[in-house]
Amino acid sequence: MNNHGGIWQNGRIWLGIAKDGAKVILSFAIGAATFFGQALHPFFRQNWPTIGLACALIMAIYILVRREKERATNLDGGGIVGAWPRREELDSRRIFRALQQAESIDMLGYNLRSPYFSYGGAFDDLIREKLNKQKTIRLRVLIADPDSVGLARRAELEDKHPNDRMRNDGNSSLEYLNELLRTYPGGSLEVKLIDGDFVRCSCIFADERLFVTPYLASRTGNKCPAFEIFGKSTGFYVAFQREFESLWNDGQPHSPP
Repeated sequence: MNNHGGIWQNGRIWLGIAKDGAKVILSFAIGAATFFGQALHPFFRQNWPTIGLACALIMAIYILVRREKERATNLDGGGIVGAWPRREELDSRRIFRALQQAESIDMLGYNLRSPYFSYGGAFDDLIREKLNKQKTIRLRVLIADPDSVGLARRAELEDKHPNDRMRNDGNSSLEYLNELLRTYPGGSLEVKLIDGDFVRCSCIFADERLFVTPYLASRTGNKCPAFEIFGKSTGFYVAFQREFESLWNDGQPHSPP
């Protein structure tokens, strides 16, 4: 986001507010002129200033709420509503609230071990309740194949030496997902694997809300920037959704052994 874009967007917002304000003043003036030319009930005559102020206040609140919603869902035309220099600064409860309300959830990452695919955590409780009670839920999970060469390369980049850390985390995530697949076999949950070389970001889609972490060259996920995006038709949401769908189509379906 550049400064020019921010100034332009702010200008558009204030212009919209000014236009709506002019409409309120014009409507009030017309209403006053109409009122004083009509024989209305004494209640309205006696309380006209109060009624006018109340109507103006209601309209002002409506304008501010509408403009704030427009600003939040169309920041620089992209849909970004939140940004953090490091993902560890993003409160995971913010993500869980979005997941709690979602009908459709898509998840992409190297292994998503923390804070998602582990027993007894907040996500575990949340997702089991949804799979038990929410018959229309659709959950798609796409993670790196623990045995892929690309994942081993990524582990070496992050830790500066060859190691099995990410392979072990991937296997732990698969063990957790296998148990979910066996417990809830109805098809609401789907899991696919892909080579680690193709995983360039972590994405959590919850209906119209998306939390994304682009992976930097040699930093762990928690040390990379994170963004919250809202609106399926916004530019950033569309870009990452296309990436997910492309990788999903190329992924290898996984079933528990």
